[in-house]
Amino acid sequence: MHPDVPPLLFGPYSPPECTVGDWLNDEVDGLLQVGGWTDTPIPWPRRKKNGRPSLILTEELARAVKHESSAAISYWWGVSTTKVWQWRQVLGAPRITEGTRHRLQTETGVPPDAAALGRERASSPESRAKMAEKKRGKAAHPNTRHALLTAAKAPKSLAWRIKSSARQLGIIPSESPTTFWSAAEDRLVRRYYREQGAAALLAKATGRSIHAIRGTARYKGWAKTNVERRGATLRKRWTVEEELFLRLEHCVIPAAVIATVLGRSISVVTNRTGQLGLPKARRKYHHGKQAWSSAKQLLERLSRSAD
Repeated sequence: MHPDVPPLLFGPYSPPECTVGDWLNDEVDGLLQVGGWTDTPIPWPRRKKNGRPSLILTEELARAVKHESSAAISYWWGVSTTKVWQWRQVLGAPRITEGTRHRLQTETGVPPDAAALGRERASSPESRAKMAEKKRGKAAHPNTRHALLTAAKAPKSLAWRIKSSARQLGIIPSESPTTFWSAAEDRLVRRYYREQGAAALLAKATGRSIHAIRGTARYKGWAKTNVERRGATLRKRWTVEEELFLRLEHCVIPAAVIATVLGRSISVVTNRTGQLGLPKARRKYHHGKQAWSSAKQLLERLSRSAD
């Protein structure tokens, strides 16, 4: 494709299968009779009427109007930009579509060197002060105020929080950081290291390596322990009531029911039975909901008596 030809970003677009004399549904004017085809890069059925040809705005063409740029529609369908604007007004499409935004971002017509020079001048202190002076004392537009408040109240990402904290603490990343850690760096790492994916972000904010971040966190005790990393829970000690309940019911109720009542695993109940030296069950278990409810009631009675 020639570089001057505006591309279609959401194509391909297929014309409807019809012949002259057929009727097609127009998104604006309803049913219209086909009077012929246009001689454009994408041939399209036109309505039957005298004078200048007028395209039938089918569903496929309406999809292009809602998404493509006006320059692309003008080239591929042979209509004016004014007609595209009228179609967008009727269809409720935005003035800046995805295709228009892409064209503005990639085909501004400004040379790269001139664009880089303009950005550099706009970011200078003199230009920033001049822009601030023009806006000082003027109320912001309601839409701008609403957008700023929404952005301020929105949850911030971990990268944004680390970067903001580093700026507030006065940490400037360096390619050759010093051997000694500053108090600000210690505070930053201690605050964010435990969050997922924070090591790489902290290394970028401080200018140190990921290994240095991790080593310092482990050395100073800021890293998660093995129990915290694996999500394990600390062992729960057996109470006197639970052991008494296990002694009385281990031969009557299955280990699965005892584990459910006590809130423990079956292996823990089995191991505790062996540690207490309790004999194995010699009689048949009583299964079912009745056994579970009776065991639950017995454990509650033992707890009340202990209290």
